Parts: sequence; C-alpha cells; structure tokens
Amino acid sequence: MPLPNLISLLFFLAMVVYFFLGVYVIRLNFGSVIHRLFFCICLTLCIWSLSFSIANSAMSYEMSLTWRRIGAIGWGTLYSFLLHYTLCLTGKQNVLKKRWIYALIYLPAILNIFVFSLYGDLALKRYVLEYTYAGWVNVRPASAWDAVFNVYYAVFSLIVIGLFFHWGWSSKERVIKKQAYLIIVSYAVALVVGTMTEFVINYYFPFKFPQLAPLIILIPIATMYYCIAKYGLMAPKLKNTVPQEGQILSEASQSELYQYLTVAYILSAFLHFAIETFIQGSPLITSLPKTLLLIVLGLALQIIQKLNIQQGAKDLLLNVLVILSIPLIVLSFVSDHVTFWSLPLIFVMVSILFRQKRLLYVVSLVTFLTLLWIWITVPEQTVKIDASNHIFRIGIFGVLIWIAFYINRIYFNRLAKNEEQVKHQSLLADISAQFVDASQENIDKIINDMLRQCGRHFQADRAGLFMYSGKNHQPVHSHEWCNDGIASTLDSKNQQTVLELPGVKDQIDKAGYIHVSDAETLQPGAIPDKDSLKDKQIQSLIIVALTGTDNVIGYIFFEAIQSPRKWDQDHREIIQVLGNLLSDALRQVEAEKAINYMAYYDALTALPNRALLTDRLKQAISLAMRTEKLISIIFIDVDSFKSVNDTMGHDGGDAMLMQIAERLSACVRQYDSVARFGGDEFLVMLQQIPDIKYIGESANKIMSVFNEPITIKGQEFFITASAGVAVFPFDGEDADELIKNADMAMYAAKSTGKNKVTFCSAEMKKEVLDNMELTNSLYRAVGRNELFLLYQPQVNPDTIEIIGLEALIRWRHPVKGIIPPTKFIPIAEKTSLIHSIGEWVLMTACRQNMEWQNQGLKPTRIAVNLSVKQFHSPNIVNVVDRVLRETKLMPCYLELEVTESLGTHDKDYVINTMNKLKALGLSLSIDDFGTDYSSLGRLKDLPVDRIKIDMQFIRGIAKNAKDEGIIKIILQLGKTLGLHVVAEGVETQQQLAFLKDNLCFEIQGFYFHKPVVAEDIVPILRRQEKGNH
Repeated sequence: MPLPNLISLLFFLAMVVYFFLGVYVIRLNFGSVIHRLFFCICLTLCIWSLSFSIANSAMSYEMSLTWRRIGAIGWGTLYSFLLHYTLCLTGKQNVLKKRWIYALIYLPAILNIFVFSLYGDLALKRYVLEYTYAGWVNVRPASAWDAVFNVYYAVFSLIVIGLFFHWGWSSKERVIKKQAYLIIVSYAVALVVGTMTEFVINYYFPFKFPQLAPLIILIPIATMYYCIAKYGLMAPKLKNTVPQEGQILSEASQSELYQYLTVAYILSAFLHFAIETFIQGSPLITSLPKTLLLIVLGLALQIIQKLNIQQGAKDLLLNVLVILSIPLIVLSFVSDHVTFWSLPLIFVMVSILFRQKRLLYVVSLVTFLTLLWIWITVPEQTVKIDASNHIFRIGIFGVLIWIAFYINRIYFNRLAKNEEQVKHQSLLADISAQFVDASQENIDKIINDMLRQCGRHFQADRAGLFMYSGKNHQPVHSHEWCNDGIASTLDSKNQQTVLELPGVKDQIDKAGYIHVSDAETLQPGAIPDKDSLKDKQIQSLIIVALTGTDNVIGYIFFEAIQSPRKWDQDHREIIQVLGNLLSDALRQVEAEKAINYMAYYDALTALPNRALLTDRLKQAISLAMRTEKLISIIFIDVDSFKSVNDTMGHDGGDAMLMQIAERLSACVRQYDSVARFGGDEFLVMLQQIPDIKYIGESANKIMSVFNEPITIKGQEFFITASAGVAVFPFDGEDADELIKNADMAMYAAKSTGKNKVTFCSAEMKKEVLDNMELTNSLYRAVGRNELFLLYQPQVNPDTIEIIGLEALIRWRHPVKGIIPPTKFIPIAEKTSLIHSIGEWVLMTACRQNMEWQNQGLKPTRIAVNLSVKQFHSPNIVNVVDRVLRETKLMPCYLELEVTESLGTHDKDYVINTMNKLKALGLSLSIDDFGTDYSSLGRLKDLPVDRIKIDMQFIRGIAKNAKDEGIIKIILQLGKTLGLHVVAEGVETQQQLAFLKDNLCFEIQGFYFHKPVVAEDIVPILRRQEKGNH
C-alpha cells in the first residue's frame, strides 16, 4: 500500500475513534452540557481527521484543497470548544454567566472558518499544497492569518492547561489531582509534538513531513477516555438491567443491543469506505453510496429508539428495519463480496434474543427469499479475490464475532441473573418466614439473623439498622452484623455514623435510598462525599429507608470495606423488599406493643391499669409470703370529682387526673405501684413493708398530695380524696380480696364524711358480708313471697276522716325476721332489683285498692313510693299505665311519691316524665320535703300535687323552735303554691295541736294509725263509714 494511502487510512481510523468516543460520551448523559461539549470536540476532530484522510491521498490538487478547506472547520473551532469544555469540567461555569465571554471564546473560531475555509480568495491563499512521498502537504510560508491562528491556538491551549492545573492543585480529592495532571501531561505532549509536525518542520526545515496533528490529538483524547473508564469522569447514569419476567433482554439490554447493531452498521460502513477509498483507490462517487446506506440504517435504528411512542410500536418499526436491512445489504454488497450472503446469520442470532417466534420466522423467510433471488438473478458469478476482499472478509468476520460474543455475554448474564434471582427469592422466602412469627420477645434476634443472612448473601462486610425509638427524633444505631475481621461501630458513641454524614439522611428521605457502587468514582459534591467514606474505609454502600404507615421509621444499610462490591439495581431492589418486610414486621411488633399497652396501661395517665396492678399484686404476695413482709393496698377516690367535670369540662377533669397521677407516682418508691382503676379511682400498692406501723405513715404521706391545690387552665382547685387501706395478710391473702377490702374501706371513709383514710376492719367486713347475704336473699325474696305491704292511713285532723293510704314495703326474712326498707332498698337500688320490686309494689297496692273497692268500701287514694332509679327508667310511664289497666284502678286513686333529690337530676327529663305521668290522671307528691336539695326554683316547675313534711321536723315540735319555723314555712309555701301538705310521723297530741293551729289538714303517723296489713285496713275503713253514717 502506498505511504500516502497508509497515512490516509490512519487519519480515517482516527476519525472512527473520535466518532465512536464522541457517541459513547454523549450517550452517557445527553442532557449534560459537559457531555455535549465533549461530543462537539470529537465532532470537530472527526471533520479534521476525515478531511485529512481524503485530502492526503487525493487524486488531484483541487480535491485535496477542497478537503483541506473542509478540514479547517474542524481544527479552526477545536480549541474554542475545548476551552468551553474545560471551563465547565473544572467548575468555572460562573465565568460563562457573562455573555461577552462566549464572544471571546467563539469569535476566533468563526474567524478561522471564514479565513481558512469559507471565504474563497482569502481561503485559497492560505494553502500551497505539495505532493510528497507522504501525500499532500501544505508548504505555504506563514502569514499574518497563520500567526493569528497560532496565537489563538497557543493562548487557548495555555488557558486550558492552566485551568486543569488549577483544578488539580485546588482540589483535595486525590483522584481529581490524578485526572488533572494526566490530562495536562497528555495535552502538553500533544501540543509540542503537534506544533513540531504541523508548523515547525514544514516551515523551517528543508524536508517535508506529513501534518499528523489529528493523530497526535489522540493522546489527550485517549487520556480523557481513560479517566472516564478508570475514575468515573463524566460518569454514566445507572439504568435498569432487570429483564421483564419471561424475557432475555431488559429494556436497557435491548437498547444496548441496538447500539451494537448500529455500531456494526457504521463500522461496516467505515470498513467499506476505507477499503474502497484507501486500498482499492476507488473514487468517492463509487464508495459513498454503500457507505451511506450502512450509516443511514445504523442511524435509523437509533432514531427509532429515541421516538416518543409506545414500546410495542417502537419494537415493530425496529423489527421492520432489521428485516429490510437483509435484502438491502446483501443485494448491495454480494456482487463485490460473494461471501456477504452469510451476513443474515447475524440477524437470525439477534432475533433469537427477542423470544419472538414470528420475528424469527420472518427473518428466516426474508433471508431465504433474498438468497433465492440472488440465485435466480445471478446463477453464476466469477469473482476475483484480492487483498481488499480478504480485508473486508476479515473485517466483517470480526464484526460478526464481536456481535456473537455480545450475544453470548447476554445469555450468560441472563443465566447468572436467573441463578442470582433464585438465590434472592430463597433469601426473601427464608426471611419472610421468620418475620411471620415476629413478636416483642424475638424481634431483635430475627433482625440480627436477617442482617447476618443478607450480609453474607450480598458479600457485605457490615450490615446494620438505624431505628427511630420513643420520643427521640434522631435515628439510633440499634442493630449490626460484621464480617470476620471487621470492627463493629454499634457502640462507637463519639464516632460519626454513616447516616450522620452531611446530606446523607436528607438524600435518603428524599429519594428513598443511597447507592454508592464504588467510592473512588464519586464526583465532587456527591452525597456522601468521597473523603468521608474513605475515612470510614467504606468502598461500597447501600442505605434504604424503612417506611411505616405514613413516615420513615428507620434505615437499613450494607457496607463493603475490604473491596468494592458490584451491587446493582437488583440488589438495591432486593434490599428495598427486605426493608418492606422488616417495616411490616416492625409495624406488627409496634401494634402488639400498642395492644399490650392498651391492655395493661391507662391511656390517659399512662399508669398501670387494673389488670397489670392485679398481676403485680399477685407477684408481690408471692414474694411477701417468702420474706414475711406486709403489703398495703390503698384505694383512693377523689371527692366531688363530678363538680370539676361540670365546671371545667371533661378536658379539665382529664388534666386533673393526670396531675394527680404524677403526684402519686412521685411519692412512692421505685418498686411500689400506682394504678388507675377507672374514673377518679386510684390504687397504690406498697410492698415489702417490715412493720404495720409504717403503713399509716405511708398512707398519710400519699394522701398529702391533695393538700396543695391543682391548677387547671389558670384556675386553682382544692380537692380532697377518701382512701381505704387493706393490709396483707390481715385483710386478705389474695389480690382480689385485698382490692375488694380496700375498696370497701374507701366507701366507709366516704360515708363517714370523706377526706379521710379508713383502714379495713373486722366490723366493716362483717357488715359487707351481711349485705352480701341480704343481696343474695333479696334475689329470691319476690319468688318466695317474702315481701309484703303495710298500709298507713292519712287522716284529716278536723274530721278524723281517712283521706288516703300509703303503701309501705316490708321484708319477712326466713332467718332474720322483719327487715325494714331502709336496710334492703339501698341494696335493691345497687343491684337493679329495685325495678322488679318497685313494679311488684305498684301492682300489689293497686290491686289491693281495687279489692277494697270491690268489697264495697269507699274508694281511697293510695300512695306508692318511686325510687330515683325507677323514675329514670325509660319504661316507667308504660309500666304505670300497664298496671292501672291490668288492675282497672282509676288513676285518680293512685299517687306516686318521689324524693326531693329527684329535682337535682336532668330537669327537662324530670318535668317531661312527670307531665306524662300526670297525663295518666294520677297525682304526684314529694316525700321527705326539706331534707335534701330544697329549691323553690325547682319546686315551682315540678307538676306535683302534694308535699310531705319529713318526720325529723315533726319530732322537733315543742323542742326546737327552728323545726317549728321550718314547718310553718313549708305549710305557708304549700298554701301559696296551691299544694296539699302532709305531716309524716305525728305521734303526740302536742304535735297534732301545733299542726292544726297552723292549718295542716293531712296527718300521717302513729298518733292515729300505725302501718297495718291489708286485712286490718278493712275494719278501719268500715268503722269510718259507720261513723260517718
């Protein structure tokens, strides 16, 4: 091969290198200004190299001159793009904010194009070409315009070197220093050598030397590529490499495959052009069409890849293009290269990767038809095989082998990926099975096992967990696993954790993870920064956030210390799945904790509740039995707590309870317990008490917390409390009995005036036992007919006429005899027996009244007592109405007596219910008037007919002037309000005389009649009728 052609071929190969390097870099990050500028540099070098490759061995002076002028577009603009690129790469972008800087950078380039390329006469004078042993060489002496270019080229080159030097010198990153100094050295060498070959030798020496600058610039360009590959200069973005289920190629792999096909097309084009032009010496007009065909097909693959259309449509277009390529390429080249028929084999291999039978069928069919067409149109062909054919065959075979190796790599990668995914799935299945049984007791062990399994699976050196806990708003390093020989950082309190590195936590909270494949490749400003990771000897790192219901609850991390690990997106996604499993398990444990907390702690005060206190008391009893110590149970109830709720609302009441809880907790020992039993009740357990004398002191100390006022919403409240004390083993030997006796003592304290401490006593327990026996007997009293009624007449003192009767209940106990209502009615009200007993009384009294009337006796009003509980029953009106209908008693002969305390309850409900009862036709009276919450405001609103003066005032007649005064007031009040007044408990003549003198016309008491059974009322009523006659 002639030397000019060889040099042209070298120029052409340099163009190929620049072309593919530029395409490679621009594909790393098309949106980056730095990447686009580097592509422009490579493009100018491509123009320069291609032009020189054609010009150097051109067939004529004119052709060489034309391509020399085209080449000026490349070398005339190169240094402007290079300076712009260097400014951006070295972090001097701020300089470019001034628009006139762009003029300084690019005006020389525009001038060079104008002078050395576009402007005809001026451009022609720049070249004097001479054909030498090495090809066409420009031997024109230097001119003013050449000097201008030399200044431009020299100044811009020195600025570039200076920028790289400052970049390396000012950076603390060793890697940046290495890159900067490598680029400086390579650029300086190229600058010196290029200057020698391009200017000095040809201008100042008698012999001519080919101008090899496009080849020499390969030195700094190759250095930059080395920095990209070695140190991550202009590092690429990570892409998804995981194929969809059932596919061999992922989206990224498919894109890469088409890139390989594009490269194969363009390489083939360049190979054809080089052979035709530089080896065979064919004119451009014959080599360009086929070259352009291959380039167009290659570029079309990339254009379709970039189309913003659905993937299905894109795949269809790509497949059609590949299928059309078979006849186009084979039919175009088979006449020159007979063996080109084998080219479709590569498309057959590629189609297998897509797992589309239809594509394989179509490719095979088109290949078969193409070869059949060649057979028909050219049944015989004689071809002369020369060097160019051999070179082309070797070149095409190289491309085929390259594609075959790529396909082989895809298959092996897919097999390795399948095997790795099986291991991933196995790991996830094992860990998921462990998390199913996660609980408060074993969660730490499960997490440690998970970190160990995952650490070994990912070949990590350290794995750990950061968790948010309690009120701490900073994550705590809670769990860690380390490989053999790796130091733990779990207890390094003064050492900064990887999560505390600047910006790391914010970056994870924003993106959900941080993934560092190799710390050495981190760029300046990366998070985390390279120096911080090197200080911790971390070479690879993955941190993934653990999310709860609506927030981040922790972070899981994996570190490689000994060497970088090739953790890709698959590993990160597996870690994210593990994070989700762990998050679910932690939520499950937290839910279990919350349930346990709700089961054993009071939600308002955070004190133990009844269940937990009972359990602790049982344990304390077991200990006390062994140590022969005492246990004190103090049952505390806040006095008049309802008034606080009424005054301050429930929020105010809750605030008071929380303050009481804090005070009680603060005044007991660490191993004692304070619990809230509900409402305003608290229970204190004091254990390991050596002597009973200390119990009283402790109880008084505890109750002293109520001496200071409690402030709620700026208002002070002085409150008191009543407490009952039970002592183990004297007041019970099990938890329930002790609590019951303490509760009993507390009620005794309340019943005797409140604001005091009462110890449980034998008498108290006996009274409770008696009440319990009475309660049990009372349940059976109605069924056994043990309850009966007595009737006491109400008399007009002037006429001695019986104007009414009051039904009074009694209980004939089979063992205890007659039990008065004051003894068993409170029990009935507590147990809700009052409703059935009350209805029995009402039914019996009404039925008895009707029976007397049926015996011919004069109809008489009968009064029946209603308790407060009965009155507040929602069915009371229906019950009374039903009794009246069943007994057929006229409502006017029934009077219902209610206590005065009823007026303190819901006023609207009371008045509404009374009106409904009055609507039935009966009358209403207030019993024991003056002894409870007397209020004229309430009395005037109540639709009552009668009030009854309590007997305690009657007994004060002739003894206490105040009682007499009260009686006069009540009588006058009744007269004023139009109410009848009945005096109860009249037993003496003095009492009767006083009442008559004060115009009381209804008397009830022993003075006239004692309560008697129904049979004894008949003769009384008959005597009255005879007397009237």
